[in-house]
Amino acid sequence: ADRFVHRLFPPRAGAVVVADNPGSGPRRLVKRLAAVGPACLALDGRSWEIPPGESFLLSDNRSRGPDSRAFGPVPDSALRLRLRLVVWSWDRERERVRWERIGKRI
Repeated sequence: ADRFVHRLFPPRAGAVVVADNPGSGPRRLVKRLAAVGPACLALDGRSWEIPPGESFLLSDNRSRGPDSRAFGPVPDSALRLRLRLVVWSWDRERERVRWERIGKRI
């Protein structure tokens, strides 16, 4: 994770970030930025308006975790780190390490 790059450059869609959880559950979330405000996003038959200074977060595994579809856009101040590199990857279904992902840039 890279706190330095995150503070120097504004968030951009497609980046993977660590963010404070606005809902219940874990204190921090690892999510992908789907949109950065001001923007309009159509997703799952619903339209979202993302105001300036806020971002819309999505889970890469959308069936397994809370994201902005549940709690709405989050303020950019809730974004903490931008992830840069995969250091560990576990396949729960096959119960094995995904060696091919380790070391990949995000």
